Amino acid sequence: MTCLNPADEVCAVPPGTGLLILAADRNQVDHNVVTGNDSFGIAVANFCVATNLTAEPCAALDIEPNPDFDQVLFNVANGNGTAPSPLINPVFAVDLAWDTTGTDDCWAHNVAGTQFPAQLPTCPGVDIPTTRSLSCSPAFRRPPRRSLGRMSD
Repeated sequence: MTCLNPADEVCAVPPGTGLLILAADRNQVDHNVVTGNDSFGIAVANFCVATNLTAEPCAALDIEPNPDFDQVLFNVANGNGTAPSPLINPVFAVDLAWDTTGTDDCWAHNVAGTQFPAQLPTCPGVDIPTTRSLSCSPAFRRPPRRSLGRMSD
């Protein structure tokens, strides 16, 4: 990554980042394929933990740094975290990462090779859709095709 202005916040994002939910609330990350990112695949993190700020400088930012009520659903994440940036803690160099902060963040129905922590909180009430739940109601079904007969030459 090349940063034109090193003071820009995006320059602090570690190289090789896949998807990062940083101090964000009520997001749903779903149906993504995230592969081959050097640092991590999909991460949910506290701003101060991710930027290695201690309690005092973190409090001085006047922000709520936790990720809260975020859902990571139905994603495929593989082959991430193989050459992590020195800016991140090596335990987060995985396909699915969470720093264990925040309230009611959850994961469901993801396919991943590696994750931290070993057990991610699950999302209650999130089920795999079935074809039955995806079918149209009778009012919206297409009427059957009528045969127009044979076409003559």
